[in-house]
Amino acid sequence: MTLDNNIIQAALDKTTISSNPTVNDEQMDALFYKPTRDADIIAPFGPTIGYFKLSSSFVDSINTYVSKDLPDFSGDVVGKVNQELRWTDEMSNLLLNEIKNFTFNYVDSSLQRASYNTVKLDLSQMNYKLDVQSAWFVRQYETEYNPIHVHNGMYSCVGYLKLPEGIEKEWEKEAHSNKTSTHGHIAFYHNYGQNGDFIIRPSVGDFYIFPANLSHCVYPFYTKGERRSFSANLTFLPQPKE
Repeated sequence: MTLDNNIIQAALDKTTISSNPTVNDEQMDALFYKPTRDADIIAPFGPTIGYFKLSSSFVDSINTYVSKDLPDFSGDVVGKVNQELRWTDEMSNLLLNEIKNFTFNYVDSSLQRASYNTVKLDLSQMNYKLDVQSAWFVRQYETEYNPIHVHNGMYSCVGYLKLPEGIEKEWEKEAHSNKTSTHGHIAFYHNYGQNGDFIIRPSVGDFYIFPANLSHCVYPFYTKGERRSFSANLTFLPQPKE
């Protein structure tokens, strides 16, 4: 999907994303990240992570596809989960339409941060093409998990579509035990030292994009029911204007 530069520029003009993203104390209460607005660029360590709130219409629409006859390739990947169902092109196009403008903002902000504001995307000379290399549902149930791994490609993302009913009680119990909250959470790792991990509690409609080579894992939970998410690998490439 080639992005419309006029639409992108309008989105950039309206954005409130900081060019020097950080994580504040309010967002990191109880040692896991909590979104405080509908879009954000997060920099807990070197690589940046983008947060975006998916529309309820997208979440509802994409959830209807889980009952269709999609190929299950869970036996071919590292996740110890019930099902990993490959998306169709139709589903991938729905995702692109949902995230295209935010993804541009994320890539642009990440480039500026990494270059000390000396490099940014060039709308005057280039068009930019966003594509889905692969995408899939992850259907995870109690005691299942996804070990530390990385993805292929340029960028990867995760979006949350469903949580087990009553998992909040499990989280409350975990918090009362004075342990770091991890059950059913996703954790990112960079440099594997002090402040080298970043834990996020899932919430339906939350979407995160990050460099494909950023290590991450998903912890098990113990409440009966399904934790449903999707993952995708993305490319974002410049194309010279004719």
